[in-house]
Amino acid sequence: MTETKPAPTEAEIRENARQAKVSYQWMQRNLDFVPNRFNANLISLYIKTRGLSWDIENLQAAHEFVKDGYDPNPDEQATPSAPEAPPIREDLPEWQGKITREYIRDLSRQDMHRFMKDPKFGKEFVKQVNDLKLTRGAIR
Repeated sequence: MTETKPAPTEAEIRENARQAKVSYQWMQRNLDFVPNRFNANLISLYIKTRGLSWDIENLQAAHEFVKDGYDPNPDEQATPSAPEAPPIREDLPEWQGKITREYIRDLSRQDMHRFMKDPKFGKEFVKQVNDLKLTRGAIR
């Protein structure tokens, strides 16, 4: 019996997208990197086992350390990125993940009304704002 993975959180989706973008930028600077799953996994393993952040400098350090062990055969599916990065959802509201007291306090009246009246996400926006238990005075 196989276990199904839980759906990724919005934070995980955004982090995977960030890592994919950094990976692409790094690959543009390192044309000697042979893109295949094996090589991508070598770099990923280096980064993860050392607890490093996924940035261009650490990708470069990993590349320098593991490049002698690369598989020289390219494949079309590999990039040195987080495994199985889910697609980026374009349908998320611009306030997604930002609802804090400070964010609400700094919102313009027009944006507040626009978010509340949004036919797709308005109810969720209102719910998240209400969950903060703000008074009208705290919002203005």
